[in-house]
Amino acid sequence: MRNNVLDDLDQLLCFAAVCRCGTMSAASEALHCSKAHISRQIHQLEQRLGVTLLHRSTRRLSLTDAGLQLQDEALQLYHSGQLANHRAQSLQDELRGSFVITAPVSISTYLLAPELLQLQTTFPHIDFEIIPTNDTVEFMSHGIDLAIRSGTVVDETLVARRIGDAKEIFYATAALAREIGEEADIAQLLDRRLLINPVSLRQGALRLFNGTTPVDFKPCVLTKIHEFPLILSMVERGYGLGLAPDYCINSAAIGDRLRVVAANFHTESWPVLMVHPFQTPLPKKLAAVSNYLAERLQKYLIA
Repeated sequence: MRNNVLDDLDQLLCFAAVCRCGTMSAASEALHCSKAHISRQIHQLEQRLGVTLLHRSTRRLSLTDAGLQLQDEALQLYHSGQLANHRAQSLQDELRGSFVITAPVSISTYLLAPELLQLQTTFPHIDFEIIPTNDTVEFMSHGIDLAIRSGTVVDETLVARRIGDAKEIFYATAALAREIGEEADIAQLLDRRLLINPVSLRQGALRLFNGTTPVDFKPCVLTKIHEFPLILSMVERGYGLGLAPDYCINSAAIGDRLRVVAANFHTESWPVLMVHPFQTPLPKKLAAVSNYLAERLQKYLIA
């Protein structure tokens, strides 16, 4: 849930931008967001205040008496925000200061962690902070500069850049892989204990694909574990097979300790995205770090 104070500020800024620019289209360009976002925020502001701020027609917008009373206060906020944004832009154009990255726990462990030393060496004057979490955290309230996410992003204020795809595959110890065989058929896995993240299940079954052919797989012995790094840690200890993303196997965190089994079978793939707030122009620091990470992380992902 977003912070109420941030919601209130966003609503006032959108109203001020319309006052300043004259139309919702021009305001959306000034704030680098969609016209629908501007309209929705002003509507919510009117609901919150219990007044109508704008006379709307197909040709023009004009302020009501209540809108005129609020206009000066809103414009002061707008100009203060523009000044703060200019100062922040100047700081961001230097490759120094803090930079906060958030990513799911598995991506932090198997994609980001192997790259951190080289990342810090490449940008020696930037202090990086990594927040591993499977929750979708709000950028402004948590001071996030860049997020790596899987799935889809529907927030219209964010830019999502697809850097590759991932899917889940079967992992085993080297000894178990030799026993089963890396090219084993799925039927050979039915009586093996499977460690799985419950988000991968659909009504207790697992939908797999052999190429493009779907196969419903229901293991006899199942242990549900909510974090992929813990799944693979348990696999290493000999607790059974594990289902986890394919980007894990190429990570230095895995090394030679685990092998892929039943390599022809996998879950449906999903996109891995690099996400940041929409900004024009893109700050130099954000552009440099995001481009560097995108290039480095793509080697772990399906093209």
